[in-house]
Amino acid sequence: MMTEAEAERLPVVMVPLAQARFEARAQSRAALDPAWVAEFAELVRTGREIKPGVFFRDVRFEQSNAPVTIYWCASGFHRGHGHLQARASHMPGYVTPGGLRDAILFSAASNRLPGCLRRTNEDKRRSVSLLLDDEEWRHWPVARIAEHCGVSAHLVDTMHEERRAAARRLRAEQEAEARRARTSPGRAPAGAGGIVAPAPAAAAPAANGLDEEDLAHKKAQLERSGPKLVSATRELEQIQQRLADLAGTDGKPGRLMRAATKVARQAAEISEDPHYWVDRAIRYLAERDGRRRR
Repeated sequence: MMTEAEAERLPVVMVPLAQARFEARAQSRAALDPAWVAEFAELVRTGREIKPGVFFRDVRFEQSNAPVTIYWCASGFHRGHGHLQARASHMPGYVTPGGLRDAILFSAASNRLPGCLRRTNEDKRRSVSLLLDDEEWRHWPVARIAEHCGVSAHLVDTMHEERRAAARRLRAEQEAEARRARTSPGRAPAGAGGIVAPAPAAAAPAANGLDEEDLAHKKAQLERSGPKLVSATRELEQIQQRLADLAGTDGKPGRLMRAATKVARQAAEISEDPHYWVDRAIRYLAERDGRRRR
């Protein structure tokens, strides 16, 4: 991978702006600074010398077999927009062969040499995002991503965890929506002629407050996760049996609630969705206590 220092050893070429592409996906800044762009535009109008940008030359062939050259900007977005604002036709650039992905990878490591506009924290997060958004680069070791982007390994770890947490929340929302669709009559699919088909009869809840479909779904999830979770599935079945036993014991409702909640939390330790098990257990015991008082 070419570095900024290596790029500056390339010969300077006047890049035609009509063929230049300032693609947002290759921009490692969180946002362009309008004042910085205006300053560059004024320098261009007055004929002042400006540091060249870095471009990757991508030659493509259209249907007519005529070659089309595209220059992907990888560094120098403020300078490029300054030239565009000054209505210039060309701008100086260090040019090397490559495509858009090459420009993105170079951009993630740019803006670190003296003389560049200092990066903000958001700029650093943006640089890391360029790699985490890519199917290949996101699997790089944390240390390699941090070194490439010029940031701390802690920042990369934090952004990895933020994305994993967002994925878990989305999966939980999708599973909750699927459960609601299975149990809500108003969500039944329409039959022939636009007539809403009757909703299938809901399965009777098990003695422990969890229906068979929910348990089967959770068990299938655990088994798909790998051989190590097969034993966890058996443990989960044992915990559910303990919940059923607790629900049938005599004693004060408060003590029953505390005991059931403790067991539900044990289930949470091996479950992908701990809040689901805890909420279901507490809701069932609360309903049981209500029926006992009546």
